[in-house]
Amino acid sequence: LEQQPFEKNQQQKQQTDKKSKDKNSSNTLCILKKYQTEHLTAINQLHTSMHNIRMSDIGLAGIKDMCAITYQFCTIRNISPKFVQRVNDKMKRHHHHQKDEDGSSGKSNMIQVGNFANVDFSLNQGDLLGNVFEIVIRDVQRIAFRFHRQKEANAKNENGDKCSSVGRCNDDENNSNNDDLNVVLEEKMIPCTTSHIDNMVQRISKSGFINFYGEQRVGNAGLKSVVGVRSFEIGRAMLQKDFKLAIDLLMTGRLKSYRNISGNSGGNDEEGGKKKEEQKDGDSDEEYIESREIRHVRKVWKESGGDPTATLKAMPSPGRGGGVGAGGAMMARERAVLKGLKRYGKDNALMAIRCLQHGVRMFWINAYQSYVWNLAVTERIRRLGTKVAIGDLYVQNRKDDVFCGDNDGEGGGGSRKKDVCIVSKENISDVDISQVVLPLPGYDVQYPSNEIGKFYEDILLRDNVSFCKDTVAEATAKGTYRDIVAFAKDLEWEKVKDGGENSKHGEEEMQQSDIVDTFKIRFELGSGSYATMMLRELMTTTLARYH
Repeated sequence: LEQQPFEKNQQQKQQTDKKSKDKNSSNTLCILKKYQTEHLTAINQLHTSMHNIRMSDIGLAGIKDMCAITYQFCTIRNISPKFVQRVNDKMKRHHHHQKDEDGSSGKSNMIQVGNFANVDFSLNQGDLLGNVFEIVIRDVQRIAFRFHRQKEANAKNENGDKCSSVGRCNDDENNSNNDDLNVVLEEKMIPCTTSHIDNMVQRISKSGFINFYGEQRVGNAGLKSVVGVRSFEIGRAMLQKDFKLAIDLLMTGRLKSYRNISGNSGGNDEEGGKKKEEQKDGDSDEEYIESREIRHVRKVWKESGGDPTATLKAMPSPGRGGGVGAGGAMMARERAVLKGLKRYGKDNALMAIRCLQHGVRMFWINAYQSYVWNLAVTERIRRLGTKVAIGDLYVQNRKDDVFCGDNDGEGGGGSRKKDVCIVSKENISDVDISQVVLPLPGYDVQYPSNEIGKFYEDILLRDNVSFCKDTVAEATAKGTYRDIVAFAKDLEWEKVKDGGENSKHGEEEMQQSDIVDTFKIRFELGSGSYATMMLRELMTTTLARYH
């Protein structure tokens, strides 16, 4: 990613002057680079390496994707740039030493800091203005399909594959003669062309995309039997004040395999059962999201009846581990909660959860808010379409900045709640769909006055969730607003040469035609918008086609 100069808007400057200014300018601003490292794990590594600071002294404006190579600004309070540079050199040496011992590629669990400067402010969650993305997409193909009529519902296409029936023929003129005809859909993959990508990019640039929260926030999409515990489920338990359940869900984790999530374990039932049996007996590490060590810890938690002492003993050393399958570093949340249970007792689950940083605790509640928001915006588009409807909420006096809420779902847009109004017959012609917002549920927001407001009510009632101001912070939320449509700025793409073994077309064929096998796309999104959701709309696909 290309780093742009860090600039604070007027409101953030006022917050800095009020809360974070240090007269001696002894804070360090740097750029944190990470890869295959979770947000909390990165903070823990910095905290452990510097010894004499608190975790709250490390300031980050937002949470970056775990799997991507990301760069973000970071502040460290009351630490000089020279000291941070020495710590970075130490982390590099430790990483190379670990690489030599493990024989790893050197990319896993990697964090680095650089570009040091003295500043008189600290970054806080919600200070993020936006993100710039540069993504390479390989092995590009597109789906071609056609409808036609066939007499037999199970008729086969020219390749011998069964066609999927999608509905009955309703041709009124020939209906009497076509009673036995079905409309079937044939689908196949064909090469992608520059004109096709141009059309997709122009469509997104002009119309934007639904501003869904991504899987990074709410958890992997799919059946519970496939994906395991999702983030929003922990938040829902907290909002229900069932903190024991929240901890149990945290400790249960994601015990599912990459193969199942990608949908490649499909085929017939016999084959699927055989693979499940292989996973059970062989326990192959490459089949799972989490390492063998982490799965063992979760197993001990379950078999011991939630004994924090026994589970802590089963945990790998905090210094061990690599990337996604890392040991202690990857279980920072679980370790902190278990220590809390050991200290305060199994019956005091709330105090155990409070052993986590405030931002970590609130992440799960924000995940539930995001889950409800995703459901609500889906219903809003399904029922009322993409035009402004009476009873919608919209933002008046909109400025140039994006009104989509910040990364934690509880800041950003909150200061402009006075600008949120209801669409009526009198003003509907003056409101554009880009102004329409939906609330993240909370005790300090208003809901649409149309049928979508009732939808919110039904969802919260179904989940037995209510947001009250006078309760513990871990069981409520203030709420904010989020644009239902987001736009990518400076969206552009270019065809690139891949040269990989998986390329489906020869180099000569690629040069002589407009076929695209690999391309790079670059764009900017406001804070809180997800590149994965933009790409999903660009590619007009779903997150889990195997459903």
